[in-house]
Amino acid sequence: SVDGVATDGDGNIFITSVTGAYTGDYAQVEGIGMGYLDTAVIKYSSSGEKLWAKAVSGSGRESLGSVVADGKGGCVVAGHYELITTTVPDGTLDGVHNCGETDAVAIRFNSDGSIRWIRSIGGISGDVITDIAATEYGYAVVGYTSSSNRDFASMGNRGATDSFVALIPPEG
Repeated sequence: SVDGVATDGDGNIFITSVTGAYTGDYAQVEGIGMGYLDTAVIKYSSSGEKLWAKAVSGSGRESLGSVVADGKGGCVVAGHYELITTTVPDGTLDGVHNCGETDAVAIRFNSDGSIRWIRSIGGISGDVITDIAATEYGYAVVGYTSSSNRDFASMGNRGATDSFVALIPPEG
């Protein structure tokens, strides 16, 4: 299923699909199939031609269902990831700091499908980005958290789950 869709000024179409399937059309997504749940990020031209298909994949659950065009032929996808069979992020998220249960994450893809940057937002508990929008100052993300430390230390935790808004600069 398609979870997110965005278009840019040139008519390019970006979709995200969170999936546990790795056969059929998904078998053609570069890097898919490492773990329990991956996200396919696909770019189509304005005429519907598939230009590239990349996976956000690791040995856990990578669920990035929100997408926005970056205005430069690429896109930014956002959601969260959860480690399952490892204690450190691997695959696409190799080298990204993990704070706890689930961490919110945004990834910017260049026009050719290569990754420009990865930005995680997290604390010790569950953290999820639910939507993203481009602004003149970068990318505004919204979500929810159960954390009160690390990236959420300044706001604390006012209950079981709190909403948050964050601004990610254009270069992550």
